[in-house]
Amino acid sequence: MQTMLNEKPGLIINSEGIVDNTNIMSLGLIPWGDVLAINEMIVQGRVFINVTVANPAEYFDRQKNPFKRVLMKMNYKAYKYVIDVRANHLKCGHQELFSLLQASFQEFKALKYVALGSSDDE
Repeated sequence: MQTMLNEKPGLIINSEGIVDNTNIMSLGLIPWGDVLAINEMIVQGRVFINVTVANPAEYFDRQKNPFKRVLMKMNYKAYKYVIDVRANHLKCGHQELFSLLQASFQEFKALKYVALGSSDDE
């Protein structure tokens, strides 16, 4: 999905994971294997899509800007998420984005289950 502000993709969702460029806290690729949950949260009347990851410290370390790193840690302490994805500057609405992220995450989990599932041949 492209942003409305420029031609750079605001969000990339593929079989590897999510590349989020929807806000200034962007951290590059978030592999599906790191994702524990994708939820909606309302904070001060604004709706956010947050991505809960298994290894938050890794994502804090990725953020090279010390001020942004502190903000990330504050968000994590208060709300238990590191990454928030926003539809504000995308060419889609919040609900469409949330549904797409949820569906993509569920697809990854289903494929992972199939790949890790036991064989009936044993």
